[in-house]
Amino acid sequence: MKLLFFLLLLPIALLIAFIYAGVWSAVVAAFLLSIGYSLMFKKPVRLLSTSIRVLVLSVVLYTALNLGGLMGANEDIKTKVQLIEAELRAQNYQPKWVIISQKRSDFFNSKLAKSAPKSNHLIGMAIDLYLIDINGDWIFDNKDVDILYDATLRVEKKNPHLVGGFGIYLNNTKSYFTRHMIHLDLRPEHYKFYK
Repeated sequence: MKLLFFLLLLPIALLIAFIYAGVWSAVVAAFLLSIGYSLMFKKPVRLLSTSIRVLVLSVVLYTALNLGGLMGANEDIKTKVQLIEAELRAQNYQPKWVIISQKRSDFFNSKLAKSAPKSNHLIGMAIDLYLIDINGDWIFDNKDVDILYDATLRVEKKNPHLVGGFGIYLNNTKSYFTRHMIHLDLRPEHYKFYK
């Protein structure tokens, strides 16, 4: 029973860490993992040892989030994504996406097959979205990309300092995961590209 409880806690803790991608999400995830560990191995929950475990796990998770490019984007690109989402909701769409990449380390960026050597991710000026659905039909296709692109153009028109790139990976037939990606960044001019 305790093993089952721990196996349920593990994905929940990791989801919290990676979806919310921040310092406190790493701490909460580490706390859940630490409690799960204590229950699984029948160890009493002692304040000091649990605190040390939570601290160490928090540092490890936070470092993984940073090095893996799941946090650290510039506030302007975050604002752009939030404004695009608000624009879509104002048009009665229910955008469903997950941010899968923000600021990347040089090392991590070099390991990604399609990543540009001078990627805007290196300076935190780009965000990649994993798009699930925009128009509510639960099918990811060109319609969703077009709706997102139009919303992006409207946001950029209202906020010229947020102009940038819009990368589409939909035509990448090699990888199901990659097909759902949309790249947004900040640069001096609007640029739409296909990978």
